Amino acid sequence: MHLDAPTKQEADETSTRRPATRSATTTTASSAAGSSPRSGSTDDTSSPVDVNMLTYFMGNSSDDSVKKAKAKKNRHRLNNIRHRKRKQTESEELRKSVIDMERRLVELREEAKARLYKDGPNVFEEHAKLVKRSLECAQEEKRLLEHTISAQHQLIAFYEHTSKTVPGLLRRRRASVS
Repeated sequence: MHLDAPTKQEADETSTRRPATRSATTTTASSAAGSSPRSGSTDDTSSPVDVNMLTYFMGNSSDDSVKKAKAKKNRHRLNNIRHRKRKQTESEELRKSVIDMERRLVELREEAKARLYKDGPNVFEEHAKLVKRSLECAQEEKRLLEHTISAQHQLIAFYEHTSKTVPGLLRRRRASVS
């Protein structure tokens, strides 16, 4: 611990004290000189900066600041109104364009149907569809027959295997059948 460092008690006293302001120092200086700041004497208590600040916040500029605030508020209100109108017209235009597009879609669908009925079904397309269906049926039948034949081959192989392992089994069955 340094010997120069303030103790905890001294730190508390300094932190609770308020710093001296300019007005407090000028008041003490002017009171020492024998004149008060409220008297009509011209001493160093009111600087030009202080005068400017006072006139800005309290003096003539209050009317100007109110006018400026009202003008700014009015501009803001008008900008909001313009923005809302712009958005409303944009949404109305979009609604109208949606209605027009839906109507055009219905017209195009009707034209496509009318063209189909006018030309009639294409004979070659119908024939191609029939051939395709018959080809699919034939392929399905082929797959089913191949599966059946492979199952029969497996059954024959099973009987051949059992006849070799148990030779008297087939003779007894033949005798009972006849």
